[in-house]
Amino acid sequence: MIEQKLYPLLPLQVFLLRGELKKYADEFDEKLGQEVDTVIESVFTTLEKKGIEKGRVEGRKEGIEEFKTAMAEKMILKDKPLVEIKEFSGLTEKKIRQLAKKLSKEIVLQ
Repeated sequence: MIEQKLYPLLPLQVFLLRGELKKYADEFDEKLGQEVDTVIESVFTTLEKKGIEKGRVEGRKEGIEEFKTAMAEKMILKDKPLVEIKEFSGLTEKKIRQLAKKLSKEIVLQ
């Protein structure tokens, strides 16, 4: 058209090609949308797995702490020495003293 100097018809040609361009744009958007969905799903799946595993680990840690605390409380109630409670429960002296205070019991030092 340019070679034939039919310049006034160029807008018409663009208008006619617009439909084809839209079709390609729609296909591109669809593929891009699918890729974005796949990436998002992958990221969320990975985060979910990490969250579940972290929850399991935290749950185990929490359970162990509860066990140690219960053990220390029983030992305090049986008037076991502080050194023994620390050795068997693995708790710190500060934590053991807090438990004893909560139980209204004196810590036996020896």
